[in-house]
Amino acid sequence: MNNRIQKSTMKGCVVFALLVVLFGSCQYTPVSDDRDLLELERVWQFMSAFSIYQERIPTEEAALQFSNPQALMRSILDTLYDWKSNKTYYIGDYLEDGQGFLSQSFITPKLSQEAVKSETFFRKLTNSTAYLHINTFLSRTVHQTVQSYLPSMDGVSNLILDLRGNGGGYIDVCVEIIEAFLTSNTSYLIVKERKSAGSGMYVTDSTSWTTIKADNSGGWEAKKIVILTDNGTASASEILAVALRDGRPVGSVSILGEKSFGKGIGQYVFIFSSSSGGGVSITGFRFWRINGGDYHEQGIPPDVPMTGSFRNQLLEAGKMLETNFEANLDTNAFNDVLNQPTTTTPPHHGIYKIFFE
Repeated sequence: MNNRIQKSTMKGCVVFALLVVLFGSCQYTPVSDDRDLLELERVWQFMSAFSIYQERIPTEEAALQFSNPQALMRSILDTLYDWKSNKTYYIGDYLEDGQGFLSQSFITPKLSQEAVKSETFFRKLTNSTAYLHINTFLSRTVHQTVQSYLPSMDGVSNLILDLRGNGGGYIDVCVEIIEAFLTSNTSYLIVKERKSAGSGMYVTDSTSWTTIKADNSGGWEAKKIVILTDNGTASASEILAVALRDGRPVGSVSILGEKSFGKGIGQYVFIFSSSSGGGVSITGFRFWRINGGDYHEQGIPPDVPMTGSFRNQLLEAGKMLETNFEANLDTNAFNDVLNQPTTTTPPHHGIYKIFFE
């Protein structure tokens, strides 16, 4: 597929929390037996079209034998192992609220004003090194906010990019940032995804995502970067980390801290019409590093493993980027970073359902 068409399509419809509102015409009682039968059929059709786990999907006849859509979805659970807490997460399910309806507000988290204000945090630490914390990709303004810091980066050659605790969010927002940080025509991720083949048919296809920017004049491409990660670095933030780490020249980007969470899958989320209630979250994407490395359920290992205090990690990152970092440090800016407001967005939060069992 033409790369520009591919990426344009991806930006338009491939978001980690893709939201597709379906306007149905079924007018039946949400709590009736008919509703379960019709939605079993509907859920099976969505699974057949969009799930990358085709081998787990039952036949239509077998699907209609399930007692309800929830049971059907849970028959092909998408599992994700959390190596740190030793828990298994189940992602992708049939969703409904307590009254049998799934409201859009339930699927689309509304960030508090505090969270919106703290979606990013930026400080210039020395004349050569700046700090940027991206807390979430659940806000549509993150890319614009990051770009607004460029004037302050004039003459600054180094960046500490903090992705600790960033549980992800919209992939298209993440991709906009990747486009700003990588040069044009740079492949940075391998993706297995479900795509339309026309005539109502869908296929599973593997492609590489490549930057489509027309030039390299964005301002971020030449910066030397140290990325900070921890077990709360998940989903879209992991995509950003591996994109920069693997898509930039060797030695220009390093990862410091702890192994990331390891969520190398993404979901489509469909909302059914209000007359039927419910909705469905289906895993339609699987991600690998551009070199073929698999970080799903494993996490991204840091180049420089480091635990302990954030202060020590921040100092170590600065030393990796700049000789005499501590001597050149703006103490007030450094203290601002150490005492920065934290986002209210919970770790691993995205527009998908997570069950803990």
